[in-house]
Order: sequence, then C-alpha cells, then structure tokens
Amino acid sequence: MVDALADVERLLSSFMIRPSKGAVPRASLRFRRLLDVVGSPQDSLTAIHVAGTSGKTSICYYLRSLLWLAGWTPGLTVSPHVVAVNDRIQIGDGPVEADDMLQNLGIFLGQLPRDVRNTITYLDLMMAFAWWMFARAKVDCAVVEVGVGGLHDRTNFLAATGKVCVIGDIGLDHVGVLGHSLAEIAVHKAGIIKRGCHVVALEQHPVAMSVISSAAATRDATVEYVDGAGSAPAGLPAFQRRNWALATAAYRHMASVHRLPKLSPGTLASVALDQPPGRMERWQLGGRELVLDGAHNPQKMGALRRHLTSSSRARRNIVANMVQSTGGRIADTCAELAQFGDHVIVPSFQSTPVPVKRSVSATEFANIALSKGVPSAEPVEDTEEALCRALDASAPVVVTGSLYLVSQARNVLMRWGASLATRDRSPVHSAVSGDRIRSTPVLR
Repeated sequence: MVDALADVERLLSSFMIRPSKGAVPRASLRFRRLLDVVGSPQDSLTAIHVAGTSGKTSICYYLRSLLWLAGWTPGLTVSPHVVAVNDRIQIGDGPVEADDMLQNLGIFLGQLPRDVRNTITYLDLMMAFAWWMFARAKVDCAVVEVGVGGLHDRTNFLAATGKVCVIGDIGLDHVGVLGHSLAEIAVHKAGIIKRGCHVVALEQHPVAMSVISSAAATRDATVEYVDGAGSAPAGLPAFQRRNWALATAAYRHMASVHRLPKLSPGTLASVALDQPPGRMERWQLGGRELVLDGAHNPQKMGALRRHLTSSSRARRNIVANMVQSTGGRIADTCAELAQFGDHVIVPSFQSTPVPVKRSVSATEFANIALSKGVPSAEPVEDTEEALCRALDASAPVVVTGSLYLVSQARNVLMRWGASLATRDRSPVHSAVSGDRIRSTPVLR
C-alpha cells in the first residue's frame, strides 16, 4: 500500500506544482473541458453538496456514514487530505485502496489529450477523478465537500437534478477571495443552490440566512433551516453538535425522498463517533496526551477554545502555525488562541511531497501571536522540533492551526509510536456492521 501511494503521488506531482488559481472564466473553461473529455461523470451522480465556513468535512463524514449504514454505497470527496492522498476519494465506508487508486489514475490520465493534461491543475484533476471513480463504481450518492466558497468552486459543476445542498455555519474566511463581509461570503456559499434543489442549512446569523433564503427563492429551491441546538449523542463535543444536527436533517430528507430506513438510536450514536482525522483527536505518547485539531480560522479556533476550556481552565503549550493568508485571518485566529494558550511553539512547514502550501514564517506568526496577547511564543525550525519542545514541558499539549501542520504532526507521532486515544473510523462501522444491507463493490 505504501508503495502504491508513493506511485500515486509521483503521478500527481507534475500537477501539484502548477498554480491552482486563475481568472474564473478561464478556470471554468479548463475544468469543463476536462469533464467533457472524461464523459461528464458528474451528470450521472445523485449528490449531496456541502458548503460552509466551518464543519464541512465533519458533516460530510457523518453523511457518508449515515448513507452507508442505511444500505447505500456512498462516494465521498473532501480536501485537504490529512492521512494520505486517497482520503480525497472514498467509496463505501473508507478511502479507496491505494492499488485501485493507482490503477484507475493511470486509466484516467490515459484518456486525456496532451493539451488538457498540460493545462489542468492538481485540484482540477482530483475533483474530476473522484467523480469519474464514483460513476464507475455506480455509487448511490456522492457526498461532495466544497473547496472554497461554492459559487465559483469546481464542485459547482455538479448537476442540479436531485442535488441536495447542505450549508453549515458561515463566517469570515478567505476574505481575499470571497469578500470582506458576511453577506458577500454568504453569496458564495449560497452559490451552490441550483434550480429546484432542496437546501438544508443551519440556523445562524440573520444576514447569512437572508442571503440563503433569497438565493433559494430566486432559483425555485426549497429551504429547511435546522436548529443546531437539538439533541445529540452523549459525549459529542459542543462544536460538533451543530454539524451533527445538520447532517442528520439532511439524511432524513434523503430518506424521505429515496425511502431509506430510519436508523436506530444505537446506530446514530455510533455514527457520531465517525469524525475526520485531524479534528479534535487525542493522542497518547509516553503517558502524555496531545490534542490535534485543525482550527485554521477564527471560528474554528473559537470552537476549540470553548471545548477545551469547558472541561479545564489549565493553560496549555500550543504548537501552531497557519498557511499564508490575507484579510486579518491569522491575527483574528491568534486572538482566540491567546485565550487558552500559555506558550506557543511555532514551526515552519510546507505540504509534501511538493510544496503546494507554505506556512507563514515561524517568526512572523510568533510576533502576531504575541501582539494578540499570547504570553510567550517561540519560533522553531520544523514540526518535529516543535513537538519535542512542547513535550519537554509539563503542560498539556495542543497542535492546531493549519491541517497541513496537523498532518505532519500526526506523521511524527506515529513514527514515535504514539497511539490514537479516540476511536478511529473502523470500529464505528464494525460495531454496527449488522445494520448494513449490502456490501461495497470493489472498483477495478
């Protein structure tokens, strides 16, 4: 499996180094051309399209598990990946096997004319490839996470027919791309709403809800607002309860339309444990506990702060940094961080195997953190050194900020022999395997 994943990354490497940004019309034409070449697989999919500022990936994982335990074979595509690149393309109850991904990627790339292959980006390729694999596997439903915004996102090429739009909490993020006000950003999130779709959205700030309602009315779409304060399985963190409420509401709509079964309370409780990697994970190493959570915007960092301080007022050693950003996101996130971090250790990092994403310089992030009230901040060379420094002290350790940093920290901890204290995905499904109606087809 390791060798196959390495081969997949080698095939993808030439696409990773190409800029993923560009003028919207040109990028849309480029992606449309790619989809046309591979047979427009998105048009054959029944889809749940998930947008929002915070919680999208968790909502997607919940929906995938609910559909799986209802007897359907779902497809799931999310980004970025935290464990391995096949996290981005999942069929059934987990990522596609590395060997299958490698074989199918070769077939997929072999269809592309040179002019298409030489112009598409990594993100173009991964989205089209996911949909192509879903169509080949004849998944019953594709759960698709928006990349950025929604209106101009690649995922918005999904067909309108039968699509359910799910919109989570909306806040200020990607302001350099989406706009500097909540209303402007909400326009992009609501951009996934197509004519005749059903929309399931969280009750939230009136400005965001007004934009969603207006977009739906313009496109003859129906809207269902969900109270995120509803009942949730015991032990679910507060910040996940809203995501859980939204996912289960979307499932109830799918169940009513497609005559899916009502799931038992025990099954629902097990699904609540199925959370994506790098989100509120607890790791054990030599008797020490480390919390890993990719809180990469003020909204997420605020949720992490509330969760941690609800159980303990202890100050913590924080390992944190973020990718380069505009619009004050880093400063606002550090302001939240200052409310529970005693000492911040800041490593520099870049995504691998190709440096697609680079962190803010360690010194710059440390200075921003200090300016926002963090008592002390220390720049270090890399993630491994940051973890060593954090574990040298007796205070609890939290790794947060960019998911790319969390991914690197996970890899270091696994190399050191650390164990994941929270339940992983597999036991969730094995514990309720009797509820499954049929098995997943193997894609060859």
